[in-house]
Order: sequence, then C-alpha cells, then structure tokens
Amino acid sequence: PGWAEQLRTPPLALALLDEWEEKIDRIAAHVLTQDVRVLAGVPTWMVVLLRRVVALAGADDITQVWPQLRLFLHGAVAFGPYRELFRQLIPAARMRYLEIYSASEGYFAIQDQPDSDDYNLCNARRRHDPSSQHRMAERDGDDDLRGISAAGCIGGGTRRAV
Repeated sequence: PGWAEQLRTPPLALALLDEWEEKIDRIAAHVLTQDVRVLAGVPTWMVVLLRRVVALAGADDITQVWPQLRLFLHGAVAFGPYRELFRQLIPAARMRYLEIYSASEGYFAIQDQPDSDDYNLCNARRRHDPSSQHRMAERDGDDDLRGISAAGCIGGGTRRAV
C-alpha cells in the first residue's frame, strides 16, 4: 500500500533495478544513513547487502551503522545454516529472527515466537482484513517492534525497514 512506502527503504525504484551489482551498490549507499530497525528478505541476499553496508560505513559490524536494528523477518530458504553468520554480522543480544513462509496455496506460516522453531499457520485473508490481524512482535515498554503484524505491515514514526 502507498502508506508503507513512507516507512520502507530503499525506494521501490531502487529495489526494482535489474542489474544486480548496481542494485546492491545503490541500495547500500541509500540505506547507509537510514534509521533501519527491521530487515525483511532472503538470508542469502541480506548477507551480501549487510556486508556491503558495513564496508561502506567502515564499521566493524552492522550494529555500528544501525544501532536500533531489532528484527529480521526472513524466508525462502532454511535459516539454520545462516544463523551463526547473522549472529556475527549483527552481534546484538536483543536482535530477533522470525521466519515467514508463503505458499502458492494461499496460506502463510509465521514463526510468531522467537524462542521456538514452530510456525503459526494463518489464512491468507488475514493479510487484507485489518480487524483480524494479530500482533506478531511487540514487547512491553519497547515500541521499536510495535506495528508488526501477521501481515508484515510496519508502522510508526521515521523507523525504516529494509
């Protein structure tokens, strides 16, 4: 939806570039100065982007670039083989990883408990019915994750999601 464009980075025009190397370089340069708090994507692609951002910033790890980073919503490939690599790239105790699975049959499974590998199977209609959306990640007294629902909608202030 249009309102989500104000809360995401990079802009759609960059995200849709065809040439891979140009896309990674331009996205990394664009997000370098953003207040990114949520990542969403495929682990294999995100590793490349995070490494490029860290290199451009001359940082030791991504937490020096995005100190408020709290959540990575990932899918498309098994996360297990990448878990330790992400712990090295994002060495923050408060970082959370949640897996999302979409299927052509129209159902979505969402890992809604950070400490469990179990999934919550949801009917796809929840994506379009705001009254039926449930909270997936919200902590008492910490609004950094507030606004993330089962549909993956991100809301609030100037926070950004890559």
